[in-house]
Amino acid sequence: MAARLQYSSPSFQKFQLWVNQWQFGSGWWPATLALYQRLGGDDEKLDAIVRFWAGEPTLKSSEVRRSLRDHGLAGAYPIGKLPPAESLHWQRLAFCAQLCRAIGFGGLVVLVEEIELIAQYSLLQRVKSYRVLGHLFGTTTLPEEIKKAPLVFVGAVTRDFERVILQEKGDWEKAPKIALQKHMSEEVVKAGMEAISQATPLRSCLEAREAIQSMWHRVADLYQKAYPDWVRPSPPQLPELYSTTTVRSIIRRWITEWDVRRYYSPDTEIGIVEDEAIKSTPTEELPELEEDEE
Repeated sequence: MAARLQYSSPSFQKFQLWVNQWQFGSGWWPATLALYQRLGGDDEKLDAIVRFWAGEPTLKSSEVRRSLRDHGLAGAYPIGKLPPAESLHWQRLAFCAQLCRAIGFGGLVVLVEEIELIAQYSLLQRVKSYRVLGHLFGTTTLPEEIKKAPLVFVGAVTRDFERVILQEKGDWEKAPKIALQKHMSEEVVKAGMEAISQATPLRSCLEAREAIQSMWHRVADLYQKAYPDWVRPSPPQLPELYSTTTVRSIIRRWITEWDVRRYYSPDTEIGIVEDEAIKSTPTEELPELEEDEE
């Protein structure tokens, strides 16, 4: 994304103004953005800045201050101590979302996949995870750093998580108590669990046969853009649909078949075997994921 910045564009100038006026980051965001513009062909330093934006600990304050002095920017871009890790995580999300806007997109969509893996954590780890989910999906519990950022968060969790973990395992009652003991916000932890319990069930493919047929054309259009020389086949007959069949598996089936035909021959005989078994949420806590509560 950074490589697509156009410094003379109105969208970049708006982005730069936002960065310079942003209240978070102790000056690190405007300083690193200014350096990114000035460094030119210094690929190693440019790469370090981009990786810092992306979340890696690649920059030290002494190095940044030295680079600012070397380019005559020290007085214009003073930096303080690097913000605490949690705040910095939220800041990076907001910064990257605004960076998306600067190169012409509407913002950033963050996909949180396989939330049900939380079930294998210790109770304390689950509470911490609910806290993060509460920050991401709660209506009143967004961190200040990302409140006005062009961000959309979307999560996915298995249907039985609420019953198995929140109810039967007792997290509805246990998690808020642990949160209070560990000086976490009870409201945020509850918001994370509520986000799971209020998730929208996906429609069964059995109810969406016509929509899936029309989706084939949209997916094929995207595939054609990726591989312009691809020989586009006729729309296929849908495979037999079951109550557990997912749209994701159908799209994966199409792309697998197209990949094989594109690599070998459009006339290649293909047989695709799929395992449609849906596993329930694993409930056993894994000892290797335990952490020292201290």
